[in-house]
Amino acid sequence: MHKSIGVGIKGTLCWAMVPLVLFSIGIIMLAAPHKHVAAGSNMVDDGSFEAGRNAGIWIEKSTNFGTPVCSFAVCGDGAGTANARTGSYWTWFGGADVFAEIGSLTQKVEFPSGGSAKLRFYLWIGDSSPDGKDYVKVLIDGQKVFSVKESSTKYDTYKLVEKDVSQFADGQKHKVQFKNKCTGDGNSNFNVDDVSITAD
Repeated sequence: MHKSIGVGIKGTLCWAMVPLVLFSIGIIMLAAPHKHVAAGSNMVDDGSFEAGRNAGIWIEKSTNFGTPVCSFAVCGDGAGTANARTGSYWTWFGGADVFAEIGSLTQKVEFPSGGSAKLRFYLWIGDSSPDGKDYVKVLIDGQKVFSVKESSTKYDTYKLVEKDVSQFADGQKHKVQFKNKCTGDGNSNFNVDDVSITAD
């Protein structure tokens, strides 16, 4: 008899404690700080592409080549118009000559929480077609933050591109995408390397 009563009291006490436990968990969750990101830490995984082609870190697409990620051993250097800035791998958009080409790289990146954030990457336009319509642009959640056409002479060698993307610094993941389109009216080569997003 006592054993049966004891079990009943124990069960009652356990159920009575459930709201208290849930309340305590709620307080802990509310009090937990946002993930701290040290200034200068790169939030992009494999921003230099050294993991290689189709490594599963970036979503890689290319109409003609399967992926725009290249190494000299696999892709060559386009007679001196394409190559890595650092390491062995880089992203080569275009390079399809008379064939239309659409290429992209996409990654979900966790941005810093609050403060400022900078997107940086290096760009080299090594070759351009006659029509001047080919381009590379960078989108975050579908919003264009950078765009350049093949006719630009600013990137005749690797140059730093730096964009303020603080509007996305909310501690959440955002879709970062590099996208290229070439019409096929002659060749164009856009080289991208060393991508980073940092809390500054």
